[in-house]
Amino acid sequence: MFFLFLSSGLYASELSFSQTIQEVSQNNKEVQIAYFKMQQAKEKVNSAWSAVLPSLSFQGNYSKLHSYVYQRTYDIYTTGISLSQIVFSQEVFAALKAADLAYKMVYQEYVAVKQAQIYKTIKAFYGVLKAEKLQALAYQSVDVLAGHKRQIDEMYKVGLVTRLDKLNAEVSLRAMKTNLLNAQKYYKMAVLQFNYLLGKEKQNDGVFLLDDYKKDNAVFYDTNYALETALKTRADLQILNILEALADINLEVANNARWPSLYFSGSYGYMDNQSFKFLADANKDWSMALTMTLPIYQGGSLDSKKVDAGLNKKQIEVQIASLKEGIKVQIAEALLSIDIAQQGIKDAQIGVRLAQQSLSETEEKFKLGAVTSQEVLNAELALRQAETNFINAQFDDILANFKLKQAMGLDDFEFETQKNKYAKK
Repeated sequence: MFFLFLSSGLYASELSFSQTIQEVSQNNKEVQIAYFKMQQAKEKVNSAWSAVLPSLSFQGNYSKLHSYVYQRTYDIYTTGISLSQIVFSQEVFAALKAADLAYKMVYQEYVAVKQAQIYKTIKAFYGVLKAEKLQALAYQSVDVLAGHKRQIDEMYKVGLVTRLDKLNAEVSLRAMKTNLLNAQKYYKMAVLQFNYLLGKEKQNDGVFLLDDYKKDNAVFYDTNYALETALKTRADLQILNILEALADINLEVANNARWPSLYFSGSYGYMDNQSFKFLADANKDWSMALTMTLPIYQGGSLDSKKVDAGLNKKQIEVQIASLKEGIKVQIAEALLSIDIAQQGIKDAQIGVRLAQQSLSETEEKFKLGAVTSQEVLNAELALRQAETNFINAQFDDILANFKLKQAMGLDDFEFETQKNKYAKK
């Protein structure tokens, strides 16, 4: 049995494997969306059944009729209750079967989504455990190499080792510190992803950036500002906001479906006939009427529509919450990647400088016959590796910036405009 202990990112308590699966089933946004879709399909089955059940409604009508011939105005009142019951309709029963099959299909989709999200979360669960162990190992390695470097420094002071040995120890320590930064990044990103899959809406701000984050090196990269911008500019979020507004309207219509309906109608008749003059006057008649219809029982269709509209709104609300949490994770990962990349560029520059010094000193010693050509080759390869690390760090920085643009919903021009605007604050 594995237990996960994450004091800053998840719970301040142990989270077991079985508890993880339970959390996914209850709180994962994708599972919730699939569940609401399943419930909507179920209500569509109920709505299809309502077409088979009887329909009962009350109607009232008040009319005024004026006759030009008799020069009188008549008040006409009619009231009644209408009942309709389908006896046989191939179309209705086919729709009922189709709704039932659609529900079964959506139910299987719900099961599939739930299984997929559980698998992803289990994978993320072990990913956090793995990242945690790799981070601990990196910390231990840095401590060991730092101790080794201190010993080399002391030995260099008394002439027991060469300057080349001192440089190699420094290069090794610098490389391991870079590995530690990457391990920290992967651990924190693993925690973010795990939280997201669990449906945890509250993220720990401390998990977003490294402790040695320097704001003066990334004045634009502020979590709150980036998130505020994304919530205003992301097209996918704006679409969901519009759908939510439409869902509110549909829900309001469904809630008011039992209200009475009132209709007004009027007519005026006139016929001009040259052959029969008396008919022209006889057709100057007019009428007007008010009709009220009050639904009493519609086979349960009104209740089904109300439930369906409510489920649709809840589904969209969960989609919005899920997208917002996803945007938070995307921004957090991009900011973390930018911070790591910028620190990696600095470390790579130092690594290149140290490797150049090491190669220069090795070549001088080779000229004096103090070292072999293999050591010169090793120093040359170390320099090329350091230069490769520098190029990779620059590429990582560019890619991380692009990811931030994407997460904020900005194109290149908008991103640079917002960046310059924010930098002037």
